[in-house]
Amino acid sequence: MKRYVWVYGGFVKETLKSNVDCLIKQGFPSGNISTMVLINPNVLMNKHDDLVRCFKAVKDLGIRADELAFMRALLMMLQMNESTLLRKIHFFKSLGWTQDDIVSMIKRKPCCLCCSEGNIRNTMAYYVNTLKIEPGFLIANPGLLVYSLDRMAKRYKILKVLESKQLLKWSNQVAWAIAKTDKYFFEKYVVKYEKSIPGLREMHTGSVEAVTKI
Repeated sequence: MKRYVWVYGGFVKETLKSNVDCLIKQGFPSGNISTMVLINPNVLMNKHDDLVRCFKAVKDLGIRADELAFMRALLMMLQMNESTLLRKIHFFKSLGWTQDDIVSMIKRKPCCLCCSEGNIRNTMAYYVNTLKIEPGFLIANPGLLVYSLDRMAKRYKILKVLESKQLLKWSNQVAWAIAKTDKYFFEKYVVKYEKSIPGLREMHTGSVEAVTKI
């Protein structure tokens, strides 16, 4: 227990001991407890009943306690009550997602649960209707759902310019390119072509209007 000692006014809170004992008893790796505390120092000071409720909710989704994804999901669950969680799951199902799709999303990008439903709906509509990305690709890459539309709009315009110059086959590369990291996208689609296509760097860094002059 010494590694999890939390001192408030010189003594260890009973809540801390109760929560740590509960996690260990349920098979939560001790190393993950340390990591979780580093991420959120207050996590073990949640009400014991809340911790038990959230632990059960994550477990009911089919995520094993010894998976790293369990820790990330647990941290996210502690930020919402049961009714909010159920509403979020119902929302994703209303978009055509299956239970397995939702569990996969929570494992990969649990912060999607904290995104507003309106933003998720608008973002998915933009990807599907404007970028022509299949819903299945979004389900497999849920991190795309947390990106701002402004960020994606800039990437979209850059890719459309490259397509117009016959430097990119839209149907084959757009979904793959959109999902890449900022560093990779910048080097692969901006730096590589900026000498032959002036304005790409300006558009990538904020001046979307620059592309209209290309």
